[in-house]
Amino acid sequence: MDVIRIANSINGSNQTIESLQKILSSFKDVVPSSIVEKIPNPQFILDKYNIRPNTTKEMVIKEINNDINNLKKILIKAVIPAIDLELVFINGVDKQVKLLLSAMENENHKFAKTFDEFLSNIVPIVKKNDLDNVENIIERLELKNSILNSLLV
Repeated sequence: MDVIRIANSINGSNQTIESLQKILSSFKDVVPSSIVEKIPNPQFILDKYNIRPNTTKEMVIKEINNDINNLKKILIKAVIPAIDLELVFINGVDKQVKLLLSAMENENHKFAKTFDEFLSNIVPIVKKNDLDNVENIIERLELKNSILNSLLV
């Protein structure tokens, strides 16, 4: 619990080295010494990876932006593929289509009225050209019908 408390208090400032050393000393109390000896000195790790405390505003902003970019990379390359958004989207669309089909086939369906309203709003938009030419279509059909009737007589 001490290790967790100390680790949670690390905030990336100059206290990092001291906090890591406190964690290491906490390990010495609960872990066999043969294992603790294998844990490198925190200062060695920081020096090896060239980690320096951020002291200027620009360095802190740069570090924050770097963290944001790393988070974006993790989201794009790991999290999004893991949740398989395409499958989730397809399942959502499939469910909506099934609801629409049920509403269309059954007048007593809870979404039947909504579906009818949807159709009454969308048909004039989708079939605008056909609806605008209804009179012409009727005249053509009547002309064809009269020609057929004259041929039959």
